[in-house]
Amino acid sequence: MSRTSLAVDEKIAKQLATIAKERKMTLYALVNEIMENAVKLLNEGADIRVISNLWLVHRLLSEVDAVILPSDFMDDLIAELYRHDSEKLLKRFYKLGQEVSALIKIYAKDLDQLIHLADTYAKYLPIKNLEIKYLGNITYEVGLIGIGNKIESTKCIMEFLKGLLSEYNITIIEHNVARGIIHLKLKQDRQ
Repeated sequence: MSRTSLAVDEKIAKQLATIAKERKMTLYALVNEIMENAVKLLNEGADIRVISNLWLVHRLLSEVDAVILPSDFMDDLIAELYRHDSEKLLKRFYKLGQEVSALIKIYAKDLDQLIHLADTYAKYLPIKNLEIKYLGNITYEVGLIGIGNKIESTKCIMEFLKGLLSEYNITIIEHNVARGIIHLKLKQDRQ
């Protein structure tokens, strides 16, 4: 097999050398593995810039031991549980939001970072559309479309958001919930 030289930034070359050493690989073997996977993804039409976003989604889902199930199945399951004991189910979703916020705070320490995280990663979640608009005076308007095909699922997601946002000291000034749609007006509490 013939070899070809490629030029990379010195900082990247040093990082690659460190990673190769940590993994007990030659620099040649590491770069070949990276390039082989990158070329494969590019040939499949992937946007290389999206990979780091996908890796963070993978890490977050792994941290919470997420189980990926079809949304229709989840909607039916949530609706059934909601009919059985809606108050208990809504409380559990609120608590889940609080618990997940502890993990999310590793990546988003404040409201601005949380908005950036939501805007960047919403496309990897079962959300058709996310719009965030700054209204001034640390107040935001948030619109979520395509979250839950049943009203029960959408109400549960609303409770999840309430729990999550409470851990960021964010007050929900106003909210409207309809099947698959949540509209919020948020205000960051002064600390």
